[in-house]
Amino acid sequence: MIKIIKSSEYNARAIKPIDIANKIPGYNFSYPVLNTIDICNILMLGGSVEISIERMGKSKWSYNLDTKELTIEKPTLPEKHIITDTTELINEMDKYFNINQDELWQKTYKTNIKKSISKSGNKNAQQTPCLKEAKSLIDDQGYPLEFCQLGDALDHGGKIRTYYEWVKKNNYLYKLDEESILLLCKYGANVYQDIKEEKERRN
Repeated sequence: MIKIIKSSEYNARAIKPIDIANKIPGYNFSYPVLNTIDICNILMLGGSVEISIERMGKSKWSYNLDTKELTIEKPTLPEKHIITDTTELINEMDKYFNINQDELWQKTYKTNIKKSISKSGNKNAQQTPCLKEAKSLIDDQGYPLEFCQLGDALDHGGKIRTYYEWVKKNNYLYKLDEESILLLCKYGANVYQDIKEEKERRN
């Protein structure tokens, strides 16, 4: 049985015990949760992918479909793991990702905003008007009470998925700033296509 457990703020650890009776090797490796799709793709199709993790540098993940070997080349010690059943692992990693992605994207967004503000001398903070002064931007169900950028919604307890549903429903995609669009794209939303379709409806 595979276990996916949290090992740090943005990382999880995939653990598979050794099956002594059937002589199937186990594995134990840590991976960045927000790169789950990239890693699952190579586990399914083979090949390599390069992943950049802040403060940890770049790492190269490779999976050989013939030898069943996962290789993780990183600045510290390289790792090799034998994974005979990738389907089981992919399912567990995907399940963990879907449960935790909202929280992780929100943390990532807030971290990026803080860095941006420190570099620009609070320029970004000054560009968000009176919405910040409102007592509440989010209703009891998690939807914005009025249009705001994604950062404001997250600061007031909103969720990325709920926010995007609300923005699309109200045809507010054209109001999104670049920061909101970039994060939504990283989150997996088909923002540019949705904006195009909204524009066609508005015309």
